[in-house]
Amino acid sequence: MCSTRRAALAFGLAAALAACGARSGLEVDRWAPDASGDAGPILRVTDAIDIAAGDHTTCLIRDGGRISCWGVRLGALPFSSDDTPVELFVRPETIGVDVGTHGCLLDSSGGISCWGENCSGQLGTVGDGTLTRSTNLVPIAEIDDAIELSVGGAHTCVLRRDRSVWCW
Repeated sequence: MCSTRRAALAFGLAAALAACGARSGLEVDRWAPDASGDAGPILRVTDAIDIAAGDHTTCLIRDGGRISCWGVRLGALPFSSDDTPVELFVRPETIGVDVGTHGCLLDSSGGISCWGENCSGQLGTVGDGTLTRSTNLVPIAEIDDAIELSVGGAHTCVLRRDRSVWCW
């Protein structure tokens, strides 16, 4: 039940940021009831650019392109299930993030790179027969004009500049 509550809070936070058009310098508070039932902040980030929540994981893009995540999953990456974000990557060109059982980053030139679980080829490696998870960023060579991305449990989709949608 606790992980369900945490996931719901993370999803609410991501939706609120998306609705407000999150930009650099945004202050993010994550609230949860304490042992006495009183709500209080359990995480404060003051430099969020973008945020995404999925499958028991939340990731932020912070000023300077620092990608920080907390929760579980996304391959065998070394971050914990507590409420402390751990910096995974530094990519100043990153402008978007989404997470599911894997994570993907959108950069300012339209490139996509992903990491994490890959049992269904969601890292874009189906053509080469590789279905193993990765803790490193895997660039999607065929995509250089993405303007938006969306990931799910076993897939990744991008909206390209020509308005076509590609999923794998």
